[in-house]
This record gives sequence, C-alpha cells and structure tokens, in this order.
Amino acid sequence: SETVPVSGTITIDGTPTKNVVIYAYNSTSGMEAFAETKSQEDGTYCWSTYKACDGIAPGEYKLAFAYIPKDGKGGNPGKDELGGKYRNPMEGGFELSVQSGVPQEGVDYKLESGN
Repeated sequence: SETVPVSGTITIDGTPTKNVVIYAYNSTSGMEAFAETKSQEDGTYCWSTYKACDGIAPGEYKLAFAYIPKDGKGGNPGKDELGGKYRNPMEGGFELSVQSGVPQEGVDYKLESGN
C-alpha cells in the first residue's frame, strides 16, 4: 500500500535532539500506525514503513512523542526523559495530515522539557 514521505526536525527547548520517537495514531480509530520514526543526531526524522524514509500511509493522524536517550536494562525501552508529557496523542494537539502523492518536508515539532 502507498506511503508518502514526510520528514522534518524535532527540537526540545529549541535544540535539535536525537532519539525522540514519534508515535502516530489514526485520528478516527485511534489505532497506532505501522510507520515508525526516531530523530537522528541533527534532530531530523523521516517516517519509515517498509524501508527507511519511504514515508507513512495517507491519512489523518494524532501524534505522541517520547524522548528516550538511552536503552533500558535488558533491552527494555528506556525512560521517557520528557516524563510522559507528550505520550497521550489525544491531548497533545499534534496532528499530521498526509495526502496521497503529496510528500512533505520541514514538518517540524518544537517540544519543551519540564512540566
């Protein structure tokens, strides 16, 4: 099925940050999308579904974020250094609209640490 490239930069307190994971949930069903992405050294990210940076399926999404700078013990996911602040996609106010055949660049997210 079709995927549409979407990429951008994630900052925390204005600084491009690596290891920020974005989770996309279908706005209607609430189901988590198959696509995944995590920011790189320079804060950039690109959605990947079947292969690196191939994009995400067209649709309307609500987004959640977690900043996980290091892995947990025994291969478990590490701690969210944003304290779960952005983990509820229905509350965060971050949305992504992806249209068939319309790639997007510069889809940036400005997150803030602390409460």
